Amino acid sequence: MMQKLEAVISCPAIQPEACPPQHLDKALMAMMAALPRQGKDAVSSAVMLRQYVLKLSKHPKEAIDHLWSASIDRLKWFPTVAECNEIIAEWTSRAAEQRHAKDIAGSRIKREKQARFEDAMRSLRKGELSQAEIDALPDKWKRHAVTAGHLWLLKDGAYRARPDFLWMSDEQVEEHRQLVAGWQAEGLL
Repeated sequence: MMQKLEAVISCPAIQPEACPPQHLDKALMAMMAALPRQGKDAVSSAVMLRQYVLKLSKHPKEAIDHLWSASIDRLKWFPTVAECNEIIAEWTSRAAEQRHAKDIAGSRIKREKQARFEDAMRSLRKGELSQAEIDALPDKWKRHAVTAGHLWLLKDGAYRARPDFLWMSDEQVEEHRQLVAGWQAEGLL
């Protein structure tokens, strides 16, 4: 699961491209043909069309397609630029969906790593991890475990279990004391 979540985060960001001018022209002309508007002559219609293209050309093609469809389906009159921008704002881009998916994946990874860290610290405290499992822990976790009193850091750089005596039998406590005394005698602690 973690690999799949990390794959979501590492995929390249989608960069939506602005709508091609000819497609925007086509959409606006279709909207003009389908929706009534104030009576304008050919010159003022051409000026109006240029202004709409100027104001709306930054949006992706899919957003313009949404504007085109929604305008014809819902509106009684040709929309103003402000109304066009409101309709376009309803459209959610793939880039926004991707950012949302990456945010969710990042949050899940963070929670999973935190849960694994807490499980490891709990297991260290109880003395449940083997030396091989301790060696496999991330260095950052081992350093934290030393600070928290769950591991010994020997002078040779090795990490050794330092379990809480609360979880140990009397025999285990005595065995651990002898082990620590041996490290001290060897100058490792």
